[in-house]
Amino acid sequence: MTTVAMTAVPRSDFGKGAARRIRREGNIPAVIYGSGTELVHVALPEHDLNLALRRPRVVLSVAFDGGTLLVKPRDIQRDPVKRNLEHIDLVIITKQEAQDRSDMADAIKAATAAAQEAGMDAASVVQALEAAVAGGEDATAAAKHAVSDAEHKAEEYADAAAHEAVVPLSSSPWLVVGLGNPGPEYAATRHNVGFLVTDLLADQVGAKLARHKRGHALAAEGKLGIPGSMTRLVLVEPLSFMNESGGPVKAIMGFYGVEPERLIVVHDELDIPFTTIRVKLGGGDNGHNGLKSIRKALGTGDFYRVRVGIGRPPGRQDPADYVLKPFGSAERAELAEVVLRSADAVESLMTAGLDVTQNRFNTGPV
Repeated sequence: MTTVAMTAVPRSDFGKGAARRIRREGNIPAVIYGSGTELVHVALPEHDLNLALRRPRVVLSVAFDGGTLLVKPRDIQRDPVKRNLEHIDLVIITKQEAQDRSDMADAIKAATAAAQEAGMDAASVVQALEAAVAGGEDATAAAKHAVSDAEHKAEEYADAAAHEAVVPLSSSPWLVVGLGNPGPEYAATRHNVGFLVTDLLADQVGAKLARHKRGHALAAEGKLGIPGSMTRLVLVEPLSFMNESGGPVKAIMGFYGVEPERLIVVHDELDIPFTTIRVKLGGGDNGHNGLKSIRKALGTGDFYRVRVGIGRPPGRQDPADYVLKPFGSAERAELAEVVLRSADAVESLMTAGLDVTQNRFNTGPV
Protein backbone atom coordinates (compact mmCIF):
# COMPACT_ATOMS: atom_id res chain seq x y z
CA MET A 1 0.00 0.00 0.00
CA THR A 2 1.38 3.42 -0.99
CA THR A 3 0.62 6.31 1.35
CA VAL A 4 1.97 9.84 1.71
CA ALA A 5 3.25 10.58 5.19
CA MET A 6 3.13 14.01 6.77
CA THR A 7 3.05 15.55 10.24
CA ALA A 8 0.06 17.53 11.50
CA VAL A 9 0.28 20.43 13.93
CA PRO A 10 -2.68 20.85 16.31
CA ARG A 11 -4.50 24.19 16.18
CA SER A 12 -6.85 25.89 18.59
CA ASP A 13 -7.40 29.26 16.88
CA PHE A 14 -10.27 29.50 14.41
CA GLY A 15 -11.79 32.03 12.05
CA LYS A 16 -10.61 33.74 8.87
CA GLY A 17 -7.81 35.65 10.58
CA ALA A 18 -6.36 32.49 12.12
CA ALA A 19 -6.66 30.64 8.79
CA ARG A 20 -4.77 33.43 6.96
CA ARG A 21 -2.02 33.35 9.58
CA ILE A 22 -1.68 29.57 9.21
CA ARG A 23 -1.39 29.89 5.43
CA ARG A 24 1.24 32.65 5.75
CA GLU A 25 3.30 30.20 7.82
CA GLY A 26 3.24 27.71 4.93
CA ASN A 27 0.51 25.44 6.30
CA ILE A 28 -3.08 24.66 5.38
CA PRO A 29 -5.94 24.48 7.90
CA ALA A 30 -7.53 21.02 8.00
CA VAL A 31 -10.29 19.18 9.82
CA ILE A 32 -10.17 15.41 10.33
CA TYR A 33 -13.49 13.61 10.64
CA GLY A 34 -13.82 10.11 12.04
CA SER A 35 -16.51 7.61 12.88
CA GLY A 36 -17.60 8.19 16.46
CA THR A 37 -14.77 10.61 17.24
CA GLU A 38 -14.60 14.34 17.82
CA LEU A 39 -13.40 16.61 15.04
CA VAL A 40 -9.64 17.07 14.97
CA HIS A 41 -8.42 20.54 13.94
CA VAL A 42 -4.87 20.55 12.55
CA ALA A 43 -2.56 22.35 10.13
CA LEU A 44 -0.71 20.45 7.38
CA PRO A 45 2.38 21.56 5.38
CA GLU A 46 1.16 23.28 2.19
CA HIS A 47 3.94 22.08 -0.14
CA ASP A 48 3.68 18.42 0.88
CA LEU A 49 -0.10 18.52 0.74
CA ASN A 50 -0.17 20.03 -2.76
CA LEU A 51 2.20 17.34 -4.04
CA ALA A 52 0.12 14.60 -2.40
CA LEU A 53 -3.14 15.86 -3.90
CA ARG A 54 -1.75 15.45 -7.42
CA ARG A 55 -1.98 11.68 -6.91
CA PRO A 56 -5.29 10.01 -7.72
CA ARG A 57 -7.10 8.52 -4.73
CA VAL A 58 -4.28 9.48 -2.41
CA VAL A 59 -4.13 8.12 1.16
CA LEU A 60 -2.42 10.29 3.78
CA SER A 61 -0.64 8.86 6.80
CA VAL A 62 -0.88 11.77 9.24
CA ALA A 63 1.32 11.77 12.34
CA PHE A 64 -0.59 13.48 15.13
CA ASP A 65 -0.57 13.52 18.94
CA GLY A 66 1.81 10.55 19.24
CA GLY A 67 -0.10 8.36 16.79
CA THR A 68 -0.81 7.97 13.10
CA LEU A 69 -4.13 8.35 11.28
CA LEU A 70 -4.92 7.02 7.81
CA VAL A 71 -7.14 9.59 6.06
CA LYS A 72 -8.48 10.45 2.63
CA PRO A 73 -9.54 13.86 1.24
CA ARG A 74 -13.23 14.63 1.65
CA ASP A 75 -13.53 18.27 0.60
CA ILE A 76 -10.86 20.57 -0.85
CA GLN A 77 -11.35 24.33 -0.87
CA ARG A 78 -9.30 26.56 -3.20
CA ASP A 79 -9.17 30.27 -3.94
CA PRO A 80 -11.66 30.76 -6.83
CA VAL A 81 -9.22 32.96 -8.80
CA LYS A 82 -5.68 31.94 -7.86
CA ARG A 83 -6.65 28.29 -7.25
CA ASN A 84 -4.37 28.19 -4.19
CA LEU A 85 -5.24 25.60 -1.56
CA GLU A 86 -7.10 27.23 1.36
CA HIS A 87 -8.64 24.43 3.47
CA ILE A 88 -9.11 20.68 3.40
CA ASP A 89 -11.47 18.26 5.14
CA LEU A 90 -10.19 14.72 5.68
CA VAL A 91 -11.91 11.55 6.86
CA ILE A 92 -10.35 8.65 8.78
CA ILE A 93 -10.32 5.28 6.96
CA THR A 94 -9.33 1.73 7.93
CA LYS A 95 -6.19 -0.04 6.70
CA GLN A 96 -8.32 -2.20 4.40
CA GLU A 97 -10.06 0.86 2.94
CA ALA A 98 -6.65 2.45 2.42
CA GLN A 99 -5.36 -0.67 0.66
CA ASP A 100 -8.45 -0.82 -1.57
CA ARG A 101 -8.02 2.86 -2.41
CA SER A 102 -4.32 2.32 -3.25
CA ASP A 103 -5.14 -0.71 -5.45
CA MET A 104 -7.75 1.32 -7.30
CA ALA A 105 -5.28 4.19 -7.85
CA ASP A 106 -2.76 1.75 -9.36
CA ALA A 107 -5.48 0.24 -11.56
CA ILE A 108 -6.59 3.67 -12.82
CA LYS A 109 -2.98 4.64 -13.58
CA ALA A 110 -2.40 1.48 -15.64
CA ALA A 111 -5.69 1.77 -17.52
CA THR A 112 -5.19 5.50 -18.19
CA ALA A 113 -1.69 4.97 -19.60
CA ALA A 114 -2.94 2.20 -21.91
CA ALA A 115 -5.89 4.30 -23.06
CA GLN A 116 -3.69 7.28 -23.88
CA GLU A 117 -1.22 5.10 -25.76
CA ALA A 118 -4.18 3.87 -27.80
CA GLY A 119 -5.41 7.42 -28.39
CA MET A 120 -8.62 6.66 -26.51
CA ASP A 121 -10.56 8.88 -24.15
CA ALA A 122 -8.97 7.91 -20.83
CA ALA A 123 -11.98 9.23 -18.87
CA SER A 124 -14.32 6.69 -20.48
CA VAL A 125 -11.88 3.84 -19.80
CA VAL A 126 -11.60 4.85 -16.15
CA GLN A 127 -15.38 5.13 -15.91
CA ALA A 128 -15.74 1.56 -17.22
CA LEU A 129 -13.06 0.39 -14.76
CA GLU A 130 -14.82 2.02 -11.81
CA ALA A 131 -18.13 0.48 -12.88
CA ALA A 132 -16.52 -2.97 -13.02
CA VAL A 133 -15.05 -2.56 -9.53
CA ALA A 134 -18.38 -1.28 -8.20
CA GLY A 135 -19.93 -4.44 -9.63
CA GLY A 136 -17.62 -6.59 -7.54
CA GLU A 137 -14.66 -7.19 -9.85
CA ASP A 138 -11.17 -7.02 -8.34
CA ALA A 139 -9.44 -3.71 -9.19
CA THR A 140 -6.28 -5.37 -10.54
CA ALA A 141 -8.25 -7.76 -12.75
CA ALA A 142 -10.47 -4.93 -14.00
CA ALA A 143 -7.39 -2.88 -14.89
CA LYS A 144 -5.94 -5.79 -16.89
CA HIS A 145 -9.18 -6.04 -18.85
CA ALA A 146 -9.15 -2.28 -19.50
CA VAL A 147 -5.52 -2.42 -20.65
CA SER A 148 -6.28 -5.34 -22.94
CA ASP A 149 -9.23 -3.49 -24.48
CA ALA A 150 -7.09 -0.39 -24.99
CA GLU A 151 -4.35 -2.41 -26.71
CA HIS A 152 -6.88 -3.91 -29.11
CA LYS A 153 -8.18 -0.41 -29.84
CA ALA A 154 -4.62 0.77 -30.48
CA GLU A 155 -4.19 -1.90 -33.15
CA GLU A 156 -7.49 -0.91 -34.75
CA TYR A 157 -6.51 2.78 -34.78
CA ALA A 158 -3.10 2.00 -36.29
CA ASP A 159 -4.75 -0.01 -39.09
CA ALA A 160 -7.28 2.77 -39.71
CA ALA A 161 -4.58 5.42 -39.79
CA ALA A 162 -2.56 3.37 -42.30
CA HIS A 163 -5.56 3.22 -44.63
CA GLU A 164 -6.45 6.89 -44.19
CA ALA A 165 -2.91 8.23 -44.71
CA VAL A 166 -3.16 8.14 -48.51
CA VAL A 167 -1.28 11.41 -49.13
CA PRO A 168 2.50 11.33 -49.69
CA LEU A 169 4.72 12.40 -46.79
CA SER A 170 5.59 15.73 -48.41
CA SER A 171 1.87 16.60 -48.39
CA SER A 172 1.30 15.68 -44.76
CA PRO A 173 0.69 18.63 -42.42
CA TRP A 174 2.98 19.96 -39.75
CA LEU A 175 1.95 18.88 -36.26
CA VAL A 176 2.43 21.66 -33.68
CA VAL A 177 2.11 20.42 -30.10
CA GLY A 178 1.82 22.82 -27.19
CA LEU A 179 2.70 21.21 -23.86
CA GLY A 180 0.89 21.88 -20.60
CA ASN A 181 -1.43 20.41 -18.00
CA PRO A 182 -5.21 20.32 -18.51
CA GLY A 183 -7.62 22.12 -16.22
CA PRO A 184 -8.27 25.72 -15.14
CA GLU A 185 -6.02 25.42 -12.08
CA TYR A 186 -2.98 25.10 -14.38
CA ALA A 187 -4.02 27.52 -17.14
CA ALA A 188 -1.94 30.50 -15.98
CA THR A 189 1.14 28.56 -14.82
CA ARG A 190 4.62 28.71 -16.34
CA HIS A 191 4.43 25.03 -17.29
CA ASN A 192 1.50 25.82 -19.61
CA VAL A 193 3.20 28.39 -21.83
CA GLY A 194 3.09 25.84 -24.68
CA PHE A 195 -0.72 25.92 -24.53
CA LEU A 196 -0.66 29.72 -24.70
CA VAL A 197 1.30 29.54 -27.95
CA THR A 198 -0.99 26.98 -29.61
CA ASP A 199 -4.03 28.97 -28.42
CA LEU A 200 -2.63 32.03 -30.19
CA LEU A 201 -1.86 30.06 -33.35
CA ALA A 202 -5.43 28.74 -33.37
CA ASP A 203 -6.69 32.34 -33.25
CA GLN A 204 -4.34 33.33 -36.07
CA VAL A 205 -5.57 30.58 -38.40
CA GLY A 206 -9.22 31.08 -37.39
CA ALA A 207 -9.59 27.57 -35.97
CA LYS A 208 -11.12 26.28 -32.76
CA LEU A 209 -9.41 23.63 -30.66
CA ALA A 210 -11.78 20.74 -29.99
CA ARG A 211 -11.51 17.18 -28.72
CA HIS A 212 -9.94 14.94 -31.36
CA LYS A 213 -11.82 11.78 -32.30
CA ARG A 214 -8.75 9.52 -32.13
CA GLY A 215 -6.27 11.10 -29.73
CA HIS A 216 -6.80 12.15 -26.12
CA ALA A 217 -6.19 15.80 -26.99
CA LEU A 218 -7.64 19.03 -28.27
CA ALA A 219 -6.80 19.65 -31.92
CA ALA A 220 -7.46 22.11 -34.73
CA GLU A 221 -6.52 22.14 -38.42
CA GLY A 222 -5.53 25.25 -40.35
CA LYS A 223 -3.16 26.93 -42.79
CA LEU A 224 -0.48 29.58 -42.39
CA GLY A 225 1.31 31.68 -44.98
CA ILE A 226 0.30 33.79 -47.95
CA PRO A 227 -2.21 32.86 -50.69
CA GLY A 228 -0.57 30.54 -53.19
CA SER A 229 1.99 29.34 -50.62
CA MET A 230 -0.01 28.10 -47.66
CA THR A 231 1.31 25.56 -45.15
CA ARG A 232 -1.04 23.02 -43.55
CA LEU A 233 -0.77 22.48 -39.83
CA VAL A 234 -2.52 20.65 -37.04
CA LEU A 235 -2.44 22.23 -33.57
CA VAL A 236 -2.51 19.83 -30.64
CA GLU A 237 -2.89 20.22 -26.87
CA PRO A 238 -2.78 16.87 -25.01
CA LEU A 239 -5.51 16.35 -22.43
CA SER A 240 -3.26 14.05 -20.42
CA PHE A 241 -0.99 15.48 -17.77
CA MET A 242 2.45 16.67 -18.86
CA ASN A 243 4.30 13.44 -18.07
CA GLU A 244 1.87 11.41 -20.21
CA SER A 245 1.92 13.60 -23.34
CA GLY A 246 3.53 10.96 -25.55
CA GLY A 247 0.50 8.72 -26.04
CA PRO A 248 -1.85 11.42 -27.42
CA VAL A 249 0.92 12.89 -29.62
CA LYS A 250 1.77 9.50 -31.11
CA ALA A 251 -1.89 8.68 -31.77
CA ILE A 252 -2.56 11.94 -33.63
CA MET A 253 0.68 11.66 -35.60
CA GLY A 254 -0.49 8.24 -36.75
CA PHE A 255 -3.91 9.57 -37.67
CA TYR A 256 -2.47 12.30 -39.93
CA GLY A 257 0.48 10.26 -41.23
CA VAL A 258 3.00 12.71 -39.74
CA GLU A 259 6.64 11.70 -39.25
CA PRO A 260 8.88 13.19 -36.49
CA GLU A 261 10.60 15.53 -38.97
CA ARG A 262 7.30 17.43 -39.30
CA LEU A 263 6.62 17.63 -35.57
CA ILE A 264 7.16 20.88 -33.60
CA VAL A 265 6.83 20.81 -29.81
CA VAL A 266 6.45 24.11 -27.92
CA HIS A 267 7.40 23.91 -24.25
CA ASP A 268 8.68 25.83 -21.24
CA GLU A 269 12.41 25.73 -20.49
CA LEU A 270 13.91 26.37 -17.05
CA ASP A 271 17.49 26.80 -18.30
CA ILE A 272 16.60 29.72 -20.58
CA PRO A 273 15.86 33.21 -19.17
CA PHE A 274 12.34 34.56 -19.40
CA THR A 275 11.64 36.47 -22.69
CA THR A 276 14.28 34.33 -24.47
CA ILE A 277 13.39 31.74 -27.13
CA ARG A 278 15.53 28.96 -28.50
CA VAL A 279 14.69 26.81 -31.53
CA LYS A 280 16.41 23.47 -32.14
CA LEU A 281 16.11 20.08 -33.82
CA GLY A 282 16.56 16.93 -31.76
CA GLY A 283 18.35 16.50 -28.46
CA GLY A 284 17.49 15.11 -25.05
CA ASP A 285 14.71 16.11 -22.68
CA ASN A 286 16.78 18.14 -20.14
CA GLY A 287 14.55 16.81 -17.37
CA HIS A 288 11.32 18.00 -19.01
CA ASN A 289 8.71 15.30 -18.40
CA GLY A 290 6.61 16.23 -21.43
CA LEU A 291 9.57 15.84 -23.80
CA LYS A 292 10.62 12.67 -22.02
CA SER A 293 7.19 11.12 -22.59
CA ILE A 294 7.11 12.10 -26.28
CA ARG A 295 10.65 10.77 -26.91
CA LYS A 296 9.70 7.50 -25.24
CA ALA A 297 6.44 7.13 -27.20
CA LEU A 298 8.06 7.93 -30.57
CA GLY A 299 11.32 6.11 -29.94
CA THR A 300 13.24 9.21 -31.07
CA GLY A 301 14.01 12.78 -30.07
CA ASP A 302 14.51 13.94 -33.65
CA PHE A 303 11.76 16.52 -33.80
CA TYR A 304 11.74 20.33 -33.64
CA ARG A 305 11.42 22.19 -30.35
CA VAL A 306 10.49 25.80 -29.68
CA ARG A 307 11.85 26.31 -26.18
CA VAL A 308 10.22 29.21 -24.34
CA GLY A 309 12.37 30.44 -21.48
CA ILE A 310 10.82 30.76 -18.03
CA GLY A 311 14.08 31.05 -16.07
CA ARG A 312 15.21 29.34 -12.90
CA PRO A 313 13.29 29.72 -9.61
CA PRO A 314 14.60 32.24 -7.09
CA GLY A 315 16.50 31.07 -4.03
CA ARG A 316 15.89 27.48 -3.02
CA GLN A 317 12.41 27.16 -4.45
CA ASP A 318 11.76 23.68 -5.85
CA PRO A 319 11.69 23.82 -9.69
CA ALA A 320 8.75 21.38 -9.69
CA ASP A 321 6.79 23.85 -7.57
CA TYR A 322 8.02 26.90 -9.52
CA VAL A 323 6.78 25.69 -12.92
CA LEU A 324 3.31 25.10 -11.49
CA LYS A 325 3.02 28.67 -10.19
CA PRO A 326 1.47 31.51 -12.24
CA PHE A 327 3.75 34.03 -13.91
CA GLY A 328 4.63 36.98 -11.68
CA SER A 329 3.17 40.45 -12.29
CA ALA A 330 6.36 41.73 -13.95
CA GLU A 331 6.45 38.65 -16.19
CA ARG A 332 2.80 39.01 -17.16
CA ALA A 333 3.56 42.49 -18.54
CA GLU A 334 5.87 40.88 -21.13
CA LEU A 335 4.16 37.51 -21.55
CA ALA A 336 1.97 38.45 -24.52
CA GLU A 337 5.03 39.53 -26.53
CA VAL A 338 6.88 36.31 -25.62
CA VAL A 339 3.93 34.19 -26.74
CA LEU A 340 3.62 36.15 -29.98
CA ARG A 341 7.32 35.72 -30.80
CA SER A 342 7.08 32.00 -30.02
CA ALA A 343 4.15 31.66 -32.43
CA ASP A 344 6.16 33.53 -35.05
CA ALA A 345 9.04 31.10 -34.50
CA VAL A 346 6.69 28.17 -35.15
CA GLU A 347 5.51 29.72 -38.41
CA SER A 348 9.07 30.50 -39.45
CA LEU A 349 10.12 26.88 -38.86
CA MET A 350 7.38 25.63 -41.15
CA THR A 351 7.85 28.19 -43.92
CA ALA A 352 11.54 29.23 -43.84
CA GLY A 353 13.35 26.30 -42.23
CA LEU A 354 15.59 25.77 -39.22
CA ASP A 355 18.63 27.89 -40.15
CA VAL A 356 16.65 31.03 -40.95
CA THR A 357 14.52 30.58 -37.83
CA GLN A 358 17.52 30.10 -35.53
CA ASN A 359 19.26 33.17 -36.97
CA ARG A 360 16.12 35.22 -36.36
CA PHE A 361 14.98 33.96 -32.95
CA ASN A 362 18.00 32.41 -31.17
CA THR A 363 19.26 35.78 -29.97
CA GLY A 364 19.87 37.26 -26.55
CA PRO A 365 21.60 35.77 -23.49
CA VAL A 366 21.25 32.14 -22.42
